[in-house]
Amino acid sequence: MADWLAIDWEANRICGLTATGRRGGTLTVQRVLQWRIPSDGSDGSPEKTAQWLRDELAAVGITKAHALVSLPREAVVVRLLEVPDAGPEELPELVKYQVAARSTQRIEELAIDYVLLPRRPGAASPGTETESESEATETAANTREVLAVTAPRSVVERIYRTCELANLEPTVLTITPFAANWMIRDRRGGASGSSRSTGDRSDGATAKRVALAIGHTASRLELWVLEGDHVIQTHSTALPTGPDAARTLFAEVTRTIVALQRTRHGLKLGRVWLLGQSEHAEPIARALQQRLSGSAFADENCPVELLDPLRFPSERLQWRLVDPTLDGEDTGILAAAVGLLLATAHGGTIELDLWHPHRPPVRRARWPWIAGAAAAAVLFGLIGSHWHRSNLLQQRQDRLQAERTAIDQTRKALERLKPRVSAVQAVEQWQARDPDWLFRLHQLTTLQQNHRLYLTDASATSSARGNSVRLQGRGRAADDED
Repeated sequence: MADWLAIDWEANRICGLTATGRRGGTLTVQRVLQWRIPSDGSDGSPEKTAQWLRDELAAVGITKAHALVSLPREAVVVRLLEVPDAGPEELPELVKYQVAARSTQRIEELAIDYVLLPRRPGAASPGTETESESEATETAANTREVLAVTAPRSVVERIYRTCELANLEPTVLTITPFAANWMIRDRRGGASGSSRSTGDRSDGATAKRVALAIGHTASRLELWVLEGDHVIQTHSTALPTGPDAARTLFAEVTRTIVALQRTRHGLKLGRVWLLGQSEHAEPIARALQQRLSGSAFADENCPVELLDPLRFPSERLQWRLVDPTLDGEDTGILAAAVGLLLATAHGGTIELDLWHPHRPPVRRARWPWIAGAAAAAVLFGLIGSHWHRSNLLQQRQDRLQAERTAIDQTRKALERLKPRVSAVQAVEQWQARDPDWLFRLHQLTTLQQNHRLYLTDASATSSARGNSVRLQGRGRAADDED
């Protein structure tokens, strides 16, 4: 099982490496892949190519993996463009218009991505120049250089669809120079972090010195010029066999540096990196160093360093290859695959990605925020109004409940006082009928208390109408008056 599949996808073959591990950590390289794409699948449908690729992957025990893909330099068109110094919101459209003006194909048929190059030294600070130089410097200060890469959209989409159908997750699609450049970054110790930058990192102390990287395979050369960590120019050429190889290589190096000196006066070559198999590349490296030592565009002691992809020492890669052989090919063909794995191990990103090109940042319209704020204000207002009305209603309900409770308590108190009220009412009625009787009863009680009168028998009868009472008594009195 592999987590990462790093491959160089040519028109008729696929070469690459498989590795396991997590992004941002050490990767274990397990297998070298080298497949010839069937002739009936190279130009066929993605479904047919995907079925073939799925079978090849299953044969080496791979069912799912992240696809890290690079295209050879010769499969794309690279243009050095000057665009107005604009922000990331406008730059993608400016590059698109520049490409459309220079391309013979319709812009809809092209997949486009670009890399913003570092500012040229002195472009932002004219200093003391002549009038013509000052105008040129002012123009350079208001423009930026970009390296625009275009590929047929049909090819880009076909590779993406093929990877999907083969149970691979399409992760990145770049070109060899930007992938293999991670080998050099790792070698120099500057591979940490993301590689997609604004292109502003350039200092005058090193701007006059550039490095040249050469991807060396059995049949072709891929050259790219580095200013710091940035690829600022790249091209490829066929490599003849025999003694003409070194002569062809030196001619291409000369042409590349001379072309750069037209826009970067005084530029010199400070170092050369040769990526390929040591046995094949060493004679070329020695011949190249001899020629560079006496050239006017390179430092006197310009070193040429060999980097063998299959023997590349890195703390981020552990090499545990099952079969490290390549059939009739130089290990330089794996430089892009090694670079892709190094970028993954360092947790970085590739500057150029045709599957995920630079796009203007999505600007969210302000009116949804305003409408949302207004809706929130209205909602809070309605909630507040509802709460206030609910609070008032609750207060009224509490008051009504208190009044009901008071009424119930009053009614119960009246029920308890009802017998007394009835008695009082009866006395009042009796007093109203004949109030003298109470006085006489009082008088009679007083006589008995004074021992003036003793009753042995007493009776009272009322009239039929109940409006008079007759009292009769028997007893003894102290005298006749009593």
